[in-house]
Amino acid sequence: MFDQELECCGAEFEKSHISLLGLLTLSFPLVILLTVLKIILFPIILMKKISIIDSLINVNHKLIRQKNILSRYKCNLASAVFKVSPRLSGLIFKYFNFSILVFIWTLIILVIFKVV
Repeated sequence: MFDQELECCGAEFEKSHISLLGLLTLSFPLVILLTVLKIILFPIILMKKISIIDSLINVNHKLIRQKNILSRYKCNLASAVFKVSPRLSGLIFKYFNFSILVFIWTLIILVIFKVV
């Protein structure tokens, strides 16, 4: 009915805002868990059309790709590699955010095991 956002106490409610914390705690683990679940349930998925797992993986992967995490470094690295291999440069550009999230989770896990 209304096409405007309601704001309370100066808060901004943006529909297109993707937070790094949300990607790190929800989207990335969900992609990893659902991919493992898809591999485990592969025989069942062949027999029945279960597309919700694929949909959830694709949506969360798209969210990860859309976020600008270190965008300047992403462009610099992709352009430096482009001279050597354009295809590899495209892969780096496409999966840069995913690799950053893998790196952050690796650091978190290493710190937890170091402390414990």
